[in-house]
Amino acid sequence: MKDLEFPDRVIIGCNQSKGGLLASEILAGIYERWIPKEKIITSNIWSSELSKLVRTLFWPSGSSINSISALCEKTDADITEFARRWERITASVKNF
Repeated sequence: MKDLEFPDRVIIGCNQSKGGLLASEILAGIYERWIPKEKIITSNIWSSELSKLVRTLFWPSGSSINSISALCEKTDADITEFARRWERITASVKNF
């Protein structure tokens, strides 16, 4: 319950369609009621899921962004977007 009330970040992935972006905006607005906006990260579905997966698999040891570029290519995740999200995720995590 503490993680829901006081998350270190929230990652929202969505289709990059008009409807998907609108849904992402609405969901982010709900979270903004108790989570600071700078802790809410939005991106496309694959970049979002890959960020969460890599965070779970490689934290706290970290991983070179180059080691997952092939995975990004295979899943249509944008490596540049992933790198930006990964930087924000790792910068926002204090005690893990």
